Amino acid sequence: MFNTSYTANSSFNVDVISQRNALIALYNATNGPGWTNKTNRLSENISFCSRYGIVCTSGYVTQINLPSNNLDGTIPSDIIDINTLTRLNINNNHITSVSDNLRDLTNLTYVNL
Repeated sequence: MFNTSYTANSSFNVDVISQRNALIALYNATNGPGWTNKTNRLSENISFCSRYGIVCTSGYVTQINLPSNNLDGTIPSDIIDINTLTRLNINNNHITSVSDNLRDLTNLTYVNL
């Protein structure tokens, strides 16, 4: 789907690709085109770490903060690929279900649905 310069033989790069793909799955599963703030969300030219609502530490996603952003749908099971996630704030949206995999995110310390 996306052209990438990442090399797949590095665990860091595989993790980064998995996290990016999980964020794309989140966008697609929650009607991304209908989001209030979706600027450049699927652009290949912008790091996912510098997009609205995403916070990274050392290149890994640690926070997803998308409250009141018109997300509509389900939180996909791909969220488990963001194993460095510590904070998930998606309150005041139209989330109909959340993947059971959310409980497997052992670094997750704050959830606001």
